[in-house]
Amino acid sequence: MGAEVPNPAIVETQAVPQPVRDPQGSFVVKFIHPVYSESYNCFLSLPKTDFQISQGSGEITFGVPHYTARIACGILTGNHFYHGYFSLDRKEAYNTSLGPENLLTEDKYYFIIPGCS
Repeated sequence: MGAEVPNPAIVETQAVPQPVRDPQGSFVVKFIHPVYSESYNCFLSLPKTDFQISQGSGEITFGVPHYTARIACGILTGNHFYHGYFSLDRKEAYNTSLGPENLLTEDKYYFIIPGCS
């Protein structure tokens, strides 16, 4: 007999990594208004559903695509898509300048709109 023909109904798949809860139980990114009290100040949260794999270590990091978050925050803040940016603190000291496909991987970011307070 000839070579065995593979069954076309059998498809090999690779497992897709799933987000793992951090020790505090969070796998979302929270977006915070920089002026209001931090206690009840999350105006948007998005799940960390996208991931990137580190070239060296192979470590998987989950996050939210920068552009997706920017559009969502822009809609909620009166269409400030291009003026607003993300910061790791409310004093605007850590402007996270990222490309559209880079991931926001921290648990919270402040959405800063220059000139608005």
